[in-house]
Amino acid sequence: MKKFIYTLIITISSIGYVNADETISLIKQRYVDILLASDIQDRNSDFIRSLDLLPADNELSDRCIVELYQRKSITPQDITQILSTLQTDGSWSDINYQDKTRSGWKVKEHVERIFPMCRYYKVLVENKQDKKAKELLNTIVKTIQWWTEHNPISPNWWHNQVGIPKTFGSALLLVWEELPLKVQKEVIETVFDQHVKFGMTGQNKVWKAGNMLIRALLTNNEEMLITARNTIASEIETGNKEGIQPDWSYHQHGSQQQFGNYGLAYLSIMCLYFDLFRDTRLEFNDEQKSILTHLLEE
Repeated sequence: MKKFIYTLIITISSIGYVNADETISLIKQRYVDILLASDIQDRNSDFIRSLDLLPADNELSDRCIVELYQRKSITPQDITQILSTLQTDGSWSDINYQDKTRSGWKVKEHVERIFPMCRYYKVLVENKQDKKAKELLNTIVKTIQWWTEHNPISPNWWHNQVGIPKTFGSALLLVWEELPLKVQKEVIETVFDQHVKFGMTGQNKVWKAGNMLIRALLTNNEEMLITARNTIASEIETGNKEGIQPDWSYHQHGSQQQFGNYGLAYLSIMCLYFDLFRDTRLEFNDEQKSILTHLLEE
């Protein structure tokens, strides 16, 4: 009898660990699928075709617009242009790495160029262009190493704690398994551990927790994943000083109406997390789903 109970406990425990691994794997794959939608899954959709018609704009600073542009399809011409000014040390000759602008910090363009390269790498792999994929991956590794070695710091905390980790994290999700272990360790320490922590309120809180979620997916950290999910979900309520208000407006930086920037970013990213967590044990509950639905409708 004791042997039977012991075996049952071990079996149940094992099932729990398998489910945890499967949850991380599922959420990671969903995240990757979303990042690649315009390149592989939905490249012929009307939305992507319309998006691809948007003119180039190198002065983007609003996060929602930046991420909208990041969904445009990546073409061979885009990669050729990105690589045209790349130097042997992994930096770009046309980026002002001395820039100290707080809003449109030019140095962030380094990371914003790594992301499309990682997307195009997956396209090459999908099309079995192994030689080109390997060459591009080597270039990607070099650009990542440049960042970890120089560790650029913006005078604006937001870039260090939110913008850079979010874009970098998205890029890393696409190529993580192919990166050398040394590079994995260095980029986690430089991009995430030095800058990203839980904290703050409203959409800033959600952004930071979202970056911790990416870190959890990269490192297969179930405890961190659950904490990140719960932190994100804790902002799906009304009546706080910042965040969703009872009249369905959105406040940030105190009692300031911020629906067109912070509020739009909040609603957009919550739709992402709604999709990532659906049909898993991390799924938002009915009350949280109702709040998000009313925010969208009202």
